[in-house]
Amino acid sequence: MDETLMVILLLSGFCTPCTPFRNDYLFINKNMTWDEAYQYCLMEQNEMAQIQSLENNTSMMNTQTAGYTDKAWIGLFEKASDWTWVDGETATYFEWGNVQPDNIDTDEYCVTIDNEGRWGFANCSLKKPFVCQDENLHEGEGEMTWNDAKTSCTESGSLLATIPDSEVNSEVQPKGNQTEIWIGLSRPKLWYWSEAGENNFTNWQEGQPDNSSGENSCAAVVLKDGTWTDEPCNATYPFFCYGDVTHCRKPCVKRRKSVHKARKTVVRMSIKSSANMEDPACSAELQRQLQAALAKKGMTDFKLTWKKLPVKRT
Repeated sequence: MDETLMVILLLSGFCTPCTPFRNDYLFINKNMTWDEAYQYCLMEQNEMAQIQSLENNTSMMNTQTAGYTDKAWIGLFEKASDWTWVDGETATYFEWGNVQPDNIDTDEYCVTIDNEGRWGFANCSLKKPFVCQDENLHEGEGEMTWNDAKTSCTESGSLLATIPDSEVNSEVQPKGNQTEIWIGLSRPKLWYWSEAGENNFTNWQEGQPDNSSGENSCAAVVLKDGTWTDEPCNATYPFFCYGDVTHCRKPCVKRRKSVHKARKTVVRMSIKSSANMEDPACSAELQRQLQAALAKKGMTDFKLTWKKLPVKRT
């Protein structure tokens, strides 16, 4: 689908002679979905809470929450990575069948090949035949989940089959009565910070993330102990933003739009994408990429948000 977005840049000035720096978390005691909280932080503060170290986590936990001790959103979300082979190489050759899976909202991120050489995708927990590959191809024993098949091949000194070109594709496709087998291609789901990118520091609660509902793609902090849980993105919780506290000769004040003159620039952009822009992960990723692109041009003192205009139908 084609998405048309109105992008609004809010350019905020600095108070002089002050030295501002982002060093404080702000607890916002308003119940919002993850995406609403993300947009609120961008508009009212700077960004949703990013936690890159134990010190960050401790600092956030020391933030006043007016007695609230349940869960609160942080700026961590899950999204699918690139299609990747078991040897770590990003796939460049594909033989998808009738359905292109790149932007389908599904947990079916493991790939099969059928007896016509066409690829499909299925829930990784299903048990299917599989083929391993070293110098030669050889069928695995029995039917297994994708992960168990991967392990079985590794334990035999080989890898779940990788397919770099059409010639190998013809060799790998199942023969005889088998109609569909696992190959070594998957699209793992990873956790990313909305502003900082791929997650390195983690503080998950034991047994988390578990995606218990099948839709738990956003992270919240448990204020009783500082651990994280995965939650449905449309659940509503209070949340943490990064706040700007301006250190001046006068008493410090939290920087908000109400105490600064801002210049608003409206830019109309037409973005062609098959991604679902209603998905918080897609929305956050696009916003992160726009901010990074502007930062490379030297534009750093701004807040960015957008409004989606109706798509004109002809």
